[in-house]
Amino acid sequence: MYSGNTCLDGLNLLVSNLHNGVNKYALPTMHCAQSFHHTILKNVPLQITVAREAGWMVVGGDNGFARIFNYQMGAFLGQLGHSTGMHGTVLA
Repeated sequence: MYSGNTCLDGLNLLVSNLHNGVNKYALPTMHCAQSFHHTILKNVPLQITVAREAGWMVVGGDNGFARIFNYQMGAFLGQLGHSTGMHGTVLA
């Protein structure tokens, strides 16, 4: 059994790297298996949550947007703004 929004399937862990996005680490070796890049203007901790059934990872932003990635394919899907809703294209 596994718990937490960023522990994928008990085998991977998603971590905001405070530099250029999110890294996916393989457990228990902590090998960086994949990176999801996005621009970080202010170096602050960013929250991450996962929609497992959709295969999506949602990462908070430092500029009013949350980014959505497909964590299985590594693809950027789009971003959500606080006041305007969805920006960009989101694929199901």
